[in-house]
Amino acid sequence: MSILDANADSLALSADNLIAPPPLSEQPSTFAGFAKGAGTTYMQSMAKLARSASMAVGALPVAADWATSPDSVLGQAVGEHGLQDRYFKWHDQFFGKAVDFWTPKPGEVGTAGQIVGQLTGGLAKFLANPALAVADAQLSTSEDLVRQGVGAGTAQVAGAISGVGTAVGIRAPAAVGNTLVQRLASGAAINVLQAGVSTEAQRLALQAGGAPEPVIAEFNPLDLKARTVDALMGLAFGGVAHVQSKALTQTQRDAIMLVNQAKALEDGSLPGRPATQADLTQAVDNTRAAMEQMARGEPVNVGEMPAHEFDPQKAADRAEVGAIAKALPEAAAPIERPAMAEPTTQPGAEAAPAAQEPGAKAAPAPQFPESVRVPTGEFDPKTGESTTMPANEFVAKAQAEASQIKATAPGLLKTAADCLLGLL
Repeated sequence: MSILDANADSLALSADNLIAPPPLSEQPSTFAGFAKGAGTTYMQSMAKLARSASMAVGALPVAADWATSPDSVLGQAVGEHGLQDRYFKWHDQFFGKAVDFWTPKPGEVGTAGQIVGQLTGGLAKFLANPALAVADAQLSTSEDLVRQGVGAGTAQVAGAISGVGTAVGIRAPAAVGNTLVQRLASGAAINVLQAGVSTEAQRLALQAGGAPEPVIAEFNPLDLKARTVDALMGLAFGGVAHVQSKALTQTQRDAIMLVNQAKALEDGSLPGRPATQADLTQAVDNTRAAMEQMARGEPVNVGEMPAHEFDPQKAADRAEVGAIAKALPEAAAPIERPAMAEPTTQPGAEAAPAAQEPGAKAAPAPQFPESVRVPTGEFDPKTGESTTMPANEFVAKAQAEASQIKATAPGLLKTAADCLLGLL
């Protein structure tokens, strides 16, 4: 049993109790009661949305009654059922009356206010979630028809047609056209076309199901007010489809980054143009291997550089980078270390050596006998034996390197600090 079938009796009773509509008064002007018409029609749309959500929840008491029916083991044990009757009675009293309260009375407001109210209500549901708009179109149409005395089966068919038509109107513009203008135009045209076809199909279904004539008359494919709303909604469908077509998914962004990384490897692995595709592949593999070795703290060993040819574009790029580097201002004077108090010596501890005065000569390095030699860590390419050097020469070289580091370290620190401050 469907939800509408379960609720058909209470809704039919509500339809029987509806008072006869008052005689039609003079048709109001287009903009009569514009603000009131737009507001009440919008609230009617929101009330129908809440009613549709309540109808969807009605599946739970229906399932509970089925599980606790007197013929079931659980029903005999529990002895309670009839939840759906109580639920749908509350549903009709609360949500049904809310929809009736916000429905404009005949002759009360003009067409313009109704169009704006229907449009804003439809846009709110569509922008919140397109699936929400489709579900509401189906459930609201079905329940409205049952409340007007249409059979539950016929109402479900008409509601399904409304839901399918709304889904087509939302999705179709994404497949038609590439520019914003094309998608806006196709969205409006497609939505008006599908709404006209859907309305005619609903009218035929209602005729076949024996629906009352006043209800059938409401489904007019040439209704100007309804088609105007459909055209405006179609514009929104087309605009959203165009925006979504331009937005990149996370997968697409990852793919672009991967392609850029591969291109950077190919362009930077060789100083020139690779002689063959195999040389390019080997150069890329060598670059990746070198990066992995450096990350592990290992010495880089990737073999010889593959064959390549002169590339004027890369040469021009290197020249441009070199010119930019030369144009950069020289590093400022090293940062001077602020004066600090000398640490006190603990009792019994040896005093620290006195700081060397600026300009004073460094203490002479210890002298080793000429026979003392130190391995250099290199090998003679001819004999394959480890090479050595005099210990005095090794110490002098180490002192020279240390002095150079002391002289350049403050400047490097200042440059790094300037770069960091520039990023902040």
